[in-house]
Amino acid sequence: MTNFKAMLLRVNKAVTISDLKALEISLSRLVTTGVITTSEFWKLDDMILNRIFKLETDIQMNKRD
Repeated sequence: MTNFKAMLLRVNKAVTISDLKALEISLSRLVTTGVITTSEFWKLDDMILNRIFKLETDIQMNKRD
């Protein structure tokens, strides 16, 4: 399994915003050390940010109900 695929699995398994923010830190370390490429970094970062946005939106919707 590639490092990209392993990180992709971690992103998909994350269930809280805290989990996703911790993954952002890990992701930054991976790109800094050259374990993943810049292109892979941007793809994964975009996925993380989209998941965070979705969770925040879900939280806001639940507060309204």
